[in-house]
Amino acid sequence: MTPVKRTVTALLLLALPLLAAGRTCAGEENKLGEADLFKLVELKLDDKAVIAKVEQGLDFSVDDALLARLKKAGASETLLAAVRKAGAAPAPAGEVKDDMVLWVETPGGAARGFLQSEVLINGEKVGSFVGYAKVKIDKFLKKGNNVFTVKTAPASPLGDNRSGLAFRVGPVHKSADEEQVMAPVLWQFQNGVGWGVKDGKAAHDLGPDVKEVTNTFTVFYAGSDPDTTKVEAGDYVLQGGAPYDGTFAALPTTVIVNGTTLTSFYGSTRQAVITPYLKKGENKLEIVTKRVTESLDGRQYLFTVVGPMEYSIKQQKLIGSKVTEFKSLEGWKRDPYPSQLVNTEDPKSDTIKQVITFVLDEAPKAK
Repeated sequence: MTPVKRTVTALLLLALPLLAAGRTCAGEENKLGEADLFKLVELKLDDKAVIAKVEQGLDFSVDDALLARLKKAGASETLLAAVRKAGAAPAPAGEVKDDMVLWVETPGGAARGFLQSEVLINGEKVGSFVGYAKVKIDKFLKKGNNVFTVKTAPASPLGDNRSGLAFRVGPVHKSADEEQVMAPVLWQFQNGVGWGVKDGKAAHDLGPDVKEVTNTFTVFYAGSDPDTTKVEAGDYVLQGGAPYDGTFAALPTTVIVNGTTLTSFYGSTRQAVITPYLKKGENKLEIVTKRVTESLDGRQYLFTVVGPMEYSIKQQKLIGSKVTEFKSLEGWKRDPYPSQLVNTEDPKSDTIKQVITFVLDEAPKAK
């Protein structure tokens, strides 16, 4: 780029907020207009400069038609991904509007269990449960980190079920036959780990004098869009789950893809489309696991990034090659007594962070 062209484009970048201020309401001055974005694309500016403007916000909606026009105008795949991400219209900070539900069940269909659990989210009581229940929890959740506290003690009287309660959390919808279904199941946990009944009394493995166990865990909530996005040819997918169905995870696992934090994985088998967050060249995954207090059990979860997805005529479905993988218990060991997880490098820390990088030879397609 010549010095004259650099000067002109720099002035244009400085002028854009002033142009926008004349046609937007207070607080919207820094948002980029659709016409201004097309001007920057036509000038063939460096992607970093344009993406910096895009990340300040857009004052227009983003759809497939607009992305197609931008691509035709000369926008790179990296810029298209940034525009799509900026136009995702997340809920306001602190608000969750997804019909999120805490769904409680007794395995085997027993009317009530032998344990009672009080559940709190971010310090607010959701309820106390001994059997089947459904509770809307949108008002308790927030975008970002959420702290769940599950206080479990023997029920009085002891119920029929000896397996405890199973808890599921996720958005609930009505199916075609008007049945309520949870899809996807974002988080799943249980209250019966370590508990048993001996001589007609409930007892816990932590000791004969233990009357109540408190499990506290933190999960990040960023919505369920990556989970519900339809997988298409060219996509990259993060898959996480247990080696076999019915196994609960030992640790919540939060994955950050090139700076974008996904909803934490905990207890359920899920997959998320991460195509919009990837780029050509080096990509970084940050993996954060945090110990659950007073938890004695739980299994290893395996996570795999696969892609690009291609249709297999033989298998009659989309498949992808393994790009990288990691495990939820990496860096943790289970102390023989009292069988709780310990950070192998720093026993005083309840959190482990690891970083994995991988290289893509081509930029992923823009959705």
